[in-house]
Order: sequence, then structure tokens, then C-alpha cells
Amino acid sequence: MYLPSEIKTINNVYGERIVPKGKKYSKHHRGWDLGNDLNTEIVASAGGKVLFKGWLDDFCGWSITIDHGSGWKTHYYHLNKFATIGDYVGQGQVIGYMGSIGASSTGVHLHFAISHGFTADGRYNYLDPANYITLPKGLTMAWDVRYNSTTGRYENITK
Repeated sequence: MYLPSEIKTINNVYGERIVPKGKKYSKHHRGWDLGNDLNTEIVASAGGKVLFKGWLDDFCGWSITIDHGSGWKTHYYHLNKFATIGDYVGQGQVIGYMGSIGASSTGVHLHFAISHGFTADGRYNYLDPANYITLPKGLTMAWDVRYNSTTGRYENITK
């Protein structure tokens, strides 16, 4: 799969994290937050059928979900606006533009997620994009927060 955007930083990764002050959402982050400028083009990581394009909810805002077959899906949240797309998109095709829409948004970024199948309670089974996407050289991690089971706390990891 392609990285879905030209990005400057990965502002948050998949897994446990600290909830930023004043924001209300899950402590388990189900994807990557890819940072760049407002209206940076977002492209389809892989070709597939557009399963959803619209307002998902107050937390994710304007969103697109693409079905790649065999249970694989990619999810693109916090879009500022959509590109004109049909029912199917090709890998690398522009599908939207980076924004900061939705109550859980912490600034201009794309929340990018990959899922395969469903959990026992019928929700998408989100997976760590790090296992499916290779990052370009020179990409920096703005911050990374992980749960430390030894201390029982969320801690900031600098790289």
C-alpha cells in the first residue's frame, strides 16, 4: 500500500496514547495521524470500491472508507473537502484534501487507518499501518506516546 499523502510528520501512531487536554476520545489510537498543510492532497493507498464518503460523525468529520476486497479497508478521517471521485478509485488517485474537521482533531492532519474484517462486537478490526506501509526516508515522528505496563503510566517517547 502507498502512503496516502505527502506528509511532514507522523503526529500520532497506532496504539495507546495520552488524550490531549480538552479532547474527548479513545486512548487507544486506531491509526496514524499524518501531518502536513491544509488542503494537502490525500490519495487512495490502494485501489478499491468507495464504501463511504461523507460526514461520519462529530469526532471523525468528513471521511472516506475504501474497500480493497477480501476484508481489507482503508479509512481517511478529518478531511477538509473531497475530490470528485466515482464508485471506484485507483491506487494513488486523489480522493480528498487534508483538514482538521471533527471534535477529535488536534490540528491539520489526516487520520489514516487500515482494517481487516470485524471484531466480535461488529466493529472494524483496526491494524497498525506500520505493518503494511513503508515510510519514506527522512520522515520524523513529532511525538509518540506509549503505555508503560511496568509503571502503569502513559509516557512520551522521543526518538
